[in-house]
Amino acid sequence: MVSFRPRLYSDIHSVCPYPISLSYILSYIPSQLKARPTLKEMENHRARRVSEALREELGELISYELSDPRIAETTITEVLVSPDMKNAQVRLHFVNPGDNPDETLAALDRARSFLKHQLAERLTLFRIPELHFESDVTQSGSPRMDSLMKRIKRGRPRD
Repeated sequence: MVSFRPRLYSDIHSVCPYPISLSYILSYIPSQLKARPTLKEMENHRARRVSEALREELGELISYELSDPRIAETTITEVLVSPDMKNAQVRLHFVNPGDNPDETLAALDRARSFLKHQLAERLTLFRIPELHFESDVTQSGSPRMDSLMKRIKRGRPRD
């Protein structure tokens, strides 16, 4: 039975005819070795990248490509993609509070297949997730958030 014994610093000196310092040996090892990311970290990173790409493309498609008069002016606040990449929740913020969000959500549900087809053409994904649209309730009732969003769009700093 052969036993495995790691090479030690003294073993290197016995093999090498001239003296080698430990700092010389360690200089060839990168100083900032990172551990490989785990599978869960890679999946989370991919889900974030896919959700950001979906958010950008859907925002462009809804704003410029759809011509349905029932669709009010909206901004996509976030897209949450499931870990298996089969479903995506698209949260919408309605710019005008007087618009009927139910009509817009119904129109977007009707246009789901068109949006999915356009996303398949624009993105290089193996599977385009099923889109589920919902109103973003966290921002819709907050007048402070509306004023902050307007301030950000104008580029004004905090007063």
